[in-house]
Amino acid sequence: MAKLNLPNGLFVTDGGDIYFTDTLNHKIRLVTASTGKISTIAGNGVRATTESLSKDGGLPTSASLNTPKGLTVAEDGTIIFTDSGSNYIRYVSSDGKTINILSGKFSTIGMHIAQDQSELSDAKFDDPAGLFLSGNELLIADAKNGLIRSIKATCPTGYGGFTCKPICYDIMATNTSVCSRNGKCIDYNTCKCDSNHFGAYCENTYCSGVASNSSNVCSRHGRCVEYNTCVCAPGSS
Repeated sequence: MAKLNLPNGLFVTDGGDIYFTDTLNHKIRLVTASTGKISTIAGNGVRATTESLSKDGGLPTSASLNTPKGLTVAEDGTIIFTDSGSNYIRYVSSDGKTINILSGKFSTIGMHIAQDQSELSDAKFDDPAGLFLSGNELLIADAKNGLIRSIKATCPTGYGGFTCKPICYDIMATNTSVCSRNGKCIDYNTCKCDSNHFGAYCENTYCSGVASNSSNVCSRHGRCVEYNTCVCAPGSS
């Protein structure tokens, strides 16, 4: 049985997976819905007391954290959290392979200096705690500075969200309904369809080798509603 120590910030995915900060164990944890098992996403259990221990750019489970508190998950699966004792905002990449600093300067004693409109790497937090992500804006409770602060992502046209993912016909690439659920959004308004579908939205398919948008599909007596699936008109079979 896992031993937790002051579990804190919590995020539940649409699939029921639970991410949270195990604050005084200095770890980021995951409870996987399908198995009910708990695992460590980031943190080696050693409290980071110097900047060199943070090991950014390396494996998340090899990095030292310092009392992580707030946590949220971006649209592509990037895990963002406040490493409160180090006064950092940090993130684990969506593939889970690297950990990096999003914003902040290392300090274990607090800065008490809030520099708005500063570069992300120059921002000074003092015990950053809760996080809330809405669209392209990340809100941060900068607890001991007594502020709510904001980081906004600036995406090019056709891209959106905090991690600037492409949008296909008003649907974000990370949305399961993108490209009619039959492909991937690989660039702005560019769907890459699976082998059984075609069309700008991947909305068309084939029945017995005939395109679903052809007048000859289903022997002209029905509709091709899914790959190789005809729904016949009344009186036809």
